[in-house]
Amino acid sequence: MHIPTSYSAPQSGHGAFVTMVRERARSSRRRPRIPEDQVTRMWLREAVPGARFLTTRGAVARIVSVGTPNRQDGPDFLDARIEIDGALHAGPIEIHVHEDDWSAHRHGMDPRYRGVILHVVLYGASRPGAVTGIPTVVLVDALTRPLRSVWADLLADEPSASRFFCAPYAGLIPAVVSDVAMLLAAAQRLERKQRGVAERMDAWTPAVGAEAAASQALYELLARALGYGGNQDAMETLARALPLHVVDAVSQGRESNALAALRLAAGRDARETVPGLRRSLRAHGVRPPVVETHAWRSGRVRAVNGIDLRLGQLAAAVRGLAGLHWLVRLEAALAEQGPVHAAVLPGVFDFLPPVRPAASAAGERSREILLNVIAPFLLAYGRNREEERLCRTASALYHRLHPAPRNAKLDALAAQFTVPSELYGYMQQGLIEMHDGLCVPGLCSECIIGSAMWGAGR
Repeated sequence: MHIPTSYSAPQSGHGAFVTMVRERARSSRRRPRIPEDQVTRMWLREAVPGARFLTTRGAVARIVSVGTPNRQDGPDFLDARIEIDGALHAGPIEIHVHEDDWSAHRHGMDPRYRGVILHVVLYGASRPGAVTGIPTVVLVDALTRPLRSVWADLLADEPSASRFFCAPYAGLIPAVVSDVAMLLAAAQRLERKQRGVAERMDAWTPAVGAEAAASQALYELLARALGYGGNQDAMETLARALPLHVVDAVSQGRESNALAALRLAAGRDARETVPGLRRSLRAHGVRPPVVETHAWRSGRVRAVNGIDLRLGQLAAAVRGLAGLHWLVRLEAALAEQGPVHAAVLPGVFDFLPPVRPAASAAGERSREILLNVIAPFLLAYGRNREEERLCRTASALYHRLHPAPRNAKLDALAAQFTVPSELYGYMQQGLIEMHDGLCVPGLCSECIIGSAMWGAGR
């Protein structure tokens, strides 16, 4: 609960205090459903150096530095510096839509979130028990304009797919430079993702052993990937709180039992669908539900992205993930040279969304999972076991997979740098990495295209 608070101060500049009364939040039905990435952008607009915010406990938080975005698992920003009531704190910042998300995502039990110095949320807690001891800023209370107005401005300023800082000069850069930049960005993307897999494996190894930790890491990644459309965090939270070895044990090899366990733990089915299931889960330390009801997004989610359908796909994957038996089938499928079509892999990855013709959304999603989950996992797993064969398999899958269907964003990116319109999947990944990871102010010198431009005197 937020106690109404009034305060006064000068009304100039970002984050300047204004005379205001913090009111109780309106019903959640009237609140705009703003994605977390847009909450992050909203925070970055407000949190310029020197900006001041009032925390939920009445402390004054002054921004010294918001830190650097964390592109691995864990808190959203690292190495931030915040002055709270005159005392300087250094560490991570975590962003959420709801204050309750901290407990819903079980961050308090995750060692990666120890040391978070500031919790930034759009909306305050709906339950007193969800409040943490971490200094918290509620953005909707700190804005000097109506939230919907701020959000509208944010959406109006969304960067287009072709908005590169070097776009006016891209045509002057030799094609070989563009090609090399794309290849390096693709490699960087794969390397970054495999580091995230390795961190997950390392975190689980002491508790369950190296092999089970590898399966658990893949299970978490797949759960997150299947949560596309707004339920990524909730699905990952479920996979962490209901580990693979537990759901495999209580399901006794039956997919229907695995689905019942996932639904019960997710708070989607309070009934005892399998005799003794709730008791069996509690015996393994799992007390359903493990995901708060509000953490699931169902509004404006298409039927094909429905929560229960995704839980069913995750349940179908449990047996295949537990033993990593699909590795042998994958190596056989990659034995032939040339491009690899996702359509030849359904027997290998029968836990993926159905692979249909290239134009289908399901086929595109399967390829994204292969590129962003399976290939990074194989690379991390191969390095962990020091098996070069597995690393080569990961590279073959990543570099030979047929691309996803073309879309406006990828066409715009390809046009900017005159790369072939018919791309392999990893080339698309490289373009996305260039746009999302490198094309930001201050990083031009780290991009081979930017370096080439400055070397040419542009």
